Amino acid sequence: LREDIADAGFRLWKLNSDRQVGAFGRHFRWDNKSKGNRDHASSGFQAFCPGDRLGYHFNDFADFSANMVLPSFSFLHKKYLCVIWSEAFESIREFVDAHATHPDDIAVSFIVSHVAGK
Repeated sequence: LREDIADAGFRLWKLNSDRQVGAFGRHFRWDNKSKGNRDHASSGFQAFCPGDRLGYHFNDFADFSANMVLPSFSFLHKKYLCVIWSEAFESIREFVDAHATHPDDIAVSFIVSHVAGK
């Protein structure tokens, strides 16, 4: 990761410290045969059906249309660590530990967005 990207991310996080801000944003794009190419972020949920394709794109800062960010390089206020490790989210942590892919990235993004309401 380049230093300028890290600096930009930190500056962005300081302006939005109630959110998780990450350098590795992920954007999903549904290629739905019946509805054409649609951007998942702006069109709402669409069912993934056989024959449809899901495009997976990753970007550096600043990608404000990202559906989620990976925690491997993200900025997060320390108050969220207490929430993530609270008893309320124990079942999510147990699922992450038990699941073969250990989806901690999705769990952290979900918890932070749920608690922040953003």
